Amino acid sequence: LFEAKVLTRFTYRVVAPAGWGPQVLGRDWKGLAALPWLGTPPASAHHRLLADVFGPLGVEPHRVALVDQEASMLDLVKSGVGLSLVRDAIAMRESQAHGLVIADRVSLDCVLSFVCLATRRDEAVVASAWGALTEVWG
Repeated sequence: LFEAKVLTRFTYRVVAPAGWGPQVLGRDWKGLAALPWLGTPPASAHHRLLADVFGPLGVEPHRVALVDQEASMLDLVKSGVGLSLVRDAIAMRESQAHGLVIADRVSLDCVLSFVCLATRRDEAVVASAWGALTEVWG
């Protein structure tokens, strides 16, 4: 089995270009799926998070661009291209600084964890990593 150490918890929000309030506010995930989205490669965390949301609803987001860097995603949202997932603190900052719209009915709570095989927990390298993480992340 595995051992896991929670490092931090955070929330992802959906951000939209300035002026998109009427299209975004009050919409659930299914309603947001039809709007233009910035897609990410299948290996990215954003892609997996959205697949876990949209898959059970039986819908796919309408992807209009493919990006793989968070900075590029924000630039494209600011340019009016489409919606993107963004960590909560960044969404708030960008909303205040650039007028980006934050979807008010959806969010994704996430946990960043360090995971190892329980049988390897006491190996020198793993134990050292665990100790360093405890010092840094508490």
